Amino acid sequence: MATPMVMALVLRLLSLLSLSTLSSLLLMPRETLETLTSLHHHNGRWEARIGRVCGNKYLYLGTYIVLY
Repeated sequence: MATPMVMALVLRLLSLLSLSTLSSLLLMPRETLETLTSLHHHNGRWEARIGRVCGNKYLYLGTYIVLY
């Protein structure tokens, strides 16, 4: 089961993508989507990015605070 953080990032990603890209992402297994979404700890927050969206550039998804 995906964590709420991963689900939030995937939903954010889906809202930013075009319909053709969205349809190809929906065919991917959940594990692939989780590896596409990378989290980086920075100053007590998590920065969510997806790598190699347009060439070698990252798609920035936002900065999040995770409460455990």
